[in-house]
Amino acid sequence: MPPCRARSVGCRTAGACLAIGALLAGSDPAGAVDWQILYRLSETLRVSDNIDLRPDPEGAAFSSHTGAGLDIVARTPTGEWGITGDIGHLVFFGEGAPEDRSRTTVAARSDLLKTTRSTDFNLNAHFSMAPATGTVLLDPLLLEPELPDPELTDIGLELVNFDRIRYGAGGGFVHRWTRVDELVVSARADRVDFTEDAASATPHTFAELSGIWTRRLTRRIDGRARASAGYFRSEDDSESRSLIYNLTVGSNVRATRRLTVDANAGVAIIDTRESDITVAGTGSRESDVSVGFIGDFSLTYTPRRDTSMTLALSQHVSPGSLGELRTAQSARGAATYLINERSSLNLVGAFTSSTATANGGDSRQAWVVSPSYTHALTRSWAVTLGYRWLKSDDAHSNTAFLTLSHNGTILP
Repeated sequence: MPPCRARSVGCRTAGACLAIGALLAGSDPAGAVDWQILYRLSETLRVSDNIDLRPDPEGAAFSSHTGAGLDIVARTPTGEWGITGDIGHLVFFGEGAPEDRSRTTVAARSDLLKTTRSTDFNLNAHFSMAPATGTVLLDPLLLEPELPDPELTDIGLELVNFDRIRYGAGGGFVHRWTRVDELVVSARADRVDFTEDAASATPHTFAELSGIWTRRLTRRIDGRARASAGYFRSEDDSESRSLIYNLTVGSNVRATRRLTVDANAGVAIIDTRESDITVAGTGSRESDVSVGFIGDFSLTYTPRRDTSMTLALSQHVSPGSLGELRTAQSARGAATYLINERSSLNLVGAFTSSTATANGGDSRQAWVVSPSYTHALTRSWAVTLGYRWLKSDDAHSNTAFLTLSHNGTILP
């Protein structure tokens, strides 16, 4: 898809969905809507010995990211509509800076919630544009200050000179079947395009329908069953299409007031079909079916009011940022210590490994350790000082960053 067309289609899709949400939010009688408008401003300075994780860095580099965001929420007695938007400008400079030294990030999302006595309905739409990276991990715990979209919080293997445009929509409902049974059904569809043609990036489409049944077994234990069916289409030379079926069972155990354990385990069935088109317009179709284990385990422990720790392990199948279907394993740990009402210390560590599901697919690994210190200067101003050590298969980096942020209220 041509770059300008990809961007315009994404903007029109997101704009239409956001307009529908605004119309629905204003459909209640006058005076029944409670509006709130918040804004965010931030400036992040970074210095790194390998800022875009190249195998052979040319030297140290710096970056400055200036960001702004706006949150608008409309609440009624039976619903809520919200829109959030972020825009940022990223500038690199120094000996080891990327070739393209000025980049822009944009993200917007809208959510609509309608509640009834036994069922809650929801709709959402999103659009984002950010510099593309070869990635190994999608992990909200490792959120970079300059990437406003949680779906783009990847560990970058190397920054490339084009943007990744992602847009889509979703919806579903939560039905409280009985006092102990709850059913969640959701559907979503995402499209990813790129602003330039590149051998390493492939436009792709992903759609998924899922259902989760949760039953309260005891006062402390919940049982869970989840099933989903996904469709993945990659617009590469082979025009590959994959059907992904996930089946898992699990449980949430609130062992004590301070300890919670959540675990899920099951199988993923991947049916991949590829078509090789010849010059004459004919081709052959190959089908491959594979079955693999998927699951996750998380532990949250709060030994004291000022200290919390989490540990998470997972294996799942999902599209990579550049258009490949990948099987990823990750181990993550995080700890937070509240020094006082204004200051906190945070530590995040993770290991991740991912492999493309296609025959002969490449494998990637990365380690990351990131401590940080946050201090609230006032009720609306905060400063964060942090460090990140990152090592991939063929490169490593040491990065220090300083973020100054301001949050404010426009209405009410």
